[in-house]
Amino acid sequence: MKQFSRMFLVSLLTMGISLALAAIPAWDSKAKEAVKSFDFTVFGQQRDLELTEQNLVDSIMRLPLHMKINKVELSHSILSVDLVILYPRDTQIVFEEWYELAAFSFGRTSNIDQLFVRVLKPEVQSGEGQLLAAMDARRQNFPVHDQSAAKMSRLSMEQYVRSHARLTFTESWTELQMHAEE
Repeated sequence: MKQFSRMFLVSLLTMGISLALAAIPAWDSKAKEAVKSFDFTVFGQQRDLELTEQNLVDSIMRLPLHMKINKVELSHSILSVDLVILYPRDTQIVFEEWYELAAFSFGRTSNIDQLFVRVLKPEVQSGEGQLLAAMDARRQNFPVHDQSAAKMSRLSMEQYVRSHARLTFTESWTELQMHAEE
């Protein structure tokens, strides 16, 4: 009787181990799916990020922008960003900021089709910004560029943005640029 119970226990244990080994591929595929849905990057750039209200702030804060961000809004497939110029010399880096935002929007996200960026000068009395310049870029007109901003000259970025986006400048922008060059 003892021998029979030992054999039964060993058989039961063997069947349990066999079932566990058979289930490993299913667990592995579920683990891979969980890792794919988890939003993180260890090395390199993240590709095909779906920008949502939940990851918008973190994603924008990771960008190497130098100007103050006043407002960020995501509406369907349109990303709107307001940047603020605090000093006249900041006009020299506007094209770099526009390039970085476009490279992120169209090169690293899957759901942004239009990028609208306004550059504002803060108004002390009213608390609202005065419009200086604006960029309207669309995915179909802004091909993904392989070079990062770190590898491009300021002039190359300016030429690239000018040739692939719609830009608008106000008279205040021209005046501010003249002050920046002095």
